[in-house]
Amino acid sequence: MSDWMKKLRELEALRNDGLITDEEFEVKCQEIVVPSSNDSFPSEKPPAPLKQVKIQTSNQSLTKRISNLVLLVVGGAFLASATVGW
Repeated sequence: MSDWMKKLRELEALRNDGLITDEEFEVKCQEIVVPSSNDSFPSEKPPAPLKQVKIQTSNQSLTKRISNLVLLVVGGAFLASATVGW
């Protein structure tokens, strides 16, 4: 674990124990995470942002799936009634 991560955990413990306020916690977090121009950046890179993937489904494909499902349900009900003798 990087030094800056350890500092954040220690800071969180201080806040959880009531030794610092939420405002003080936020200020110190910013000092740790966003270093001044004289400091070096944290050694570990933050994770890359998640890429949004858009799933495209045509209305025709969706309509076909729904109609197949309806046929399956109706067909199943028909077979069940024929088997029971209704």
